[in-house]
Amino acid sequence: MRRITFGLFCCVLAVTGCAPGGGGSSVAPAQRAFAVPQAISRAVPPAPPNFVPKPPSTTATSSVRRTTGAAQAAFFAGAVPLSNGVYYLTLPGGNVFGYYSYLPDPNYIYHFDMGYEYVADAGDGNGGVYLYDFASSHWWYTSRTYEFPYVYDFSLSSVLYYYPDTHNAGHYTTNPRYFYDFATGQIIQLPEPALSTKATQRAQVQALLTVSKVLDTGGYYPGYLTLGPMARGRRTQGAQRVEPVRATCSPGGANGDGSASASSTSDAQGRHEIYSDFYSPNCVNTERITTLNEPTSNTANQGTSTGYTTQYNRAGAVIGYATNQQTYNQNLLTVVMSDAKTVGGAQAGRSGASCVPTSSTVTRCNLASFMTAGGETTGLLETVTETYNNSGTWTAQISATTYAGSGLSLVQPPAGGSTWGIQGGTQIDSLSGSGTAAYNGSFASQLDYTTTSSPGGYSATAHLVFANATLTITVSKNGATVATAVVDGDGNGTVTYAADNSTDTVAGFTIFS
Repeated sequence: MRRITFGLFCCVLAVTGCAPGGGGSSVAPAQRAFAVPQAISRAVPPAPPNFVPKPPSTTATSSVRRTTGAAQAAFFAGAVPLSNGVYYLTLPGGNVFGYYSYLPDPNYIYHFDMGYEYVADAGDGNGGVYLYDFASSHWWYTSRTYEFPYVYDFSLSSVLYYYPDTHNAGHYTTNPRYFYDFATGQIIQLPEPALSTKATQRAQVQALLTVSKVLDTGGYYPGYLTLGPMARGRRTQGAQRVEPVRATCSPGGANGDGSASASSTSDAQGRHEIYSDFYSPNCVNTERITTLNEPTSNTANQGTSTGYTTQYNRAGAVIGYATNQQTYNQNLLTVVMSDAKTVGGAQAGRSGASCVPTSSTVTRCNLASFMTAGGETTGLLETVTETYNNSGTWTAQISATTYAGSGLSLVQPPAGGSTWGIQGGTQIDSLSGSGTAAYNGSFASQLDYTTTSSPGGYSATAHLVFANATLTITVSKNGATVATAVVDGDGNGTVTYAADNSTDTVAGFTIFS
């Protein structure tokens, strides 16, 4: 094996004594039974070695088992030798590291629950050790004071808690291995379970729903608040003008057959606006209510606002709820949203978008999002570049990457920037495509766009006509339809999967199972 020399900075870890003794809360090895572990306060460790270790050699050579670099790491001090080259380690605070064996190759161990681990002594005076986990391909850090089963995961940029198997003393969950991710507040599996075909198809549909959110709703305009379909802008060369929502109900609302209304109040905190949209022209059967709060310090076409939106189906039941915060000026609009299935419910997804005009006729929107549906989390990193044409239409170039993984998180742009990122998870597909949009007043009269993916081999098309403001997205593979989404102008509807005719709900252009 190639030997690599690397320098490590000292990691100063505050010892607060808050790691629970004996391995933490007692939990059963079933995902829904896991308790949330106690948080710890520790500094982020220095970066791990910058290489990927080779797979370990498992050829038995007893003469080197006790002279490996792993055995000499301070972390393993006090390990109790058992029979057949097996060791058992309890850390100074009482937490159990568990059963493991040393391998012939230097710096490798086999942990009876985690599997094969490459070991690099951190040399930080805290008994710190870097572990390269072959099951997940992630670098971890733990120490005698940053006590296992707490590990810092450098791929997820998060502290993880490895759940013990309380039905098997001295062991941890395995096949699958469950962890609590403190960054996302979610219980995850590492390695991730295999992604279902349906989740891959959801990611394809979500990519085109996101394009529609840009092209159709007019919600992402530099220089303006974003209201979604209830305040779309008439697109003209060199400018995007938002037409006001009528103060009273009238036919021709955002969804084509409904109505929109608005009310506004002001107080010492600023202006508070409520926009309502309805399924029917006579202002019954509410489809969407959006509240925006604008501080009094806002100036024309520049400021910060917060708000929330509740989506309803035709029976009046809540099908989606989102909170948002947005900052905007003439050159940049950034919107961050959190999605839930019910008002005040658990976060089911998160999204961010930043749009900038790159010329008098071109606007570029960079977007990132993730959502959990059917117990699986998928993510999206997407760029939609819109160009005004002299014919009065807009064209769009679409590029996107889809991801999977319960540890997904968004990386926001730096101050004044517009480039979003996705952290964690694994890539599913790369998508590319194009589209066109024509407008009739404040509303899109027609939308058409397509994408293809690689290596998944999916193709997707979307079409909207103003007559009924219905957007239809069709995802195909090898010429056969695999999923169809039908949503209205507010982004509410369903996705139907051809394989089993099952459906998902779409609320505000976000998929919920």
